[in-house]
Amino acid sequence: MLQLGLTKPVLDFEGKYYTYTDVPMALQPLQKPHPPFWYGVTRPESAAWAAKNRVNAVMNGPSVRVKAIVDSYLREWDSAHSGEPVATKLGTTRHIHVADSDAKAEEIARRAYAIWFDSNAELFRRYGTLPLHFPSTYDEAAKREMLVIGSPDTVREKLNRIVTETGTNYVIGRFAFGDMPFDRVQQSMTLFSKEVMPAFRANAAI
Repeated sequence: MLQLGLTKPVLDFEGKYYTYTDVPMALQPLQKPHPPFWYGVTRPESAAWAAKNRVNAVMNGPSVRVKAIVDSYLREWDSAHSGEPVATKLGTTRHIHVADSDAKAEEIARRAYAIWFDSNAELFRRYGTLPLHFPSTYDEAAKREMLVIGSPDTVREKLNRIVTETGTNYVIGRFAFGDMPFDRVQQSMTLFSKEVMPAFRANAAI
């Protein structure tokens, strides 16, 4: 349905849950035939649809979990596309903060992560639960390497290990989280672009 809506001037669709008849698609995408599709994958068995349909996959969590999903995606791709080289992005997401030193980066990110998690969990708490995919504390998130925090050297080393261990070829960074001031976010992204990204350009898109 989404693909039809992005590629046709008029949407006609009849499915199990939704039906649309003669709906004009007034806004057309700049990218043709449509923008790249991304699919959030949380379990290895969920990777099959994305691989078969040549859809980019994004995964969150510890490296061991991401690696299992990537392996499943690659098996499904190979089966569906007869050994054709993978042409999609296999991405993972991480909170990222870069500062002049590890201590400074942690000082800023620790407080910001606590506020971010508290906000992220608000609606979950109303129904007696908590988010499943994010640790509630900074220390636990750091232990699982779901945070990439530190000096440029430290961030570069951590990201290199994550990419190597997971088999991903794309990293999506959450640079602004919690109540982190804009100037801190800007400084972090500047350090990242100048001192971290160049190390990955030859092997991965970050």
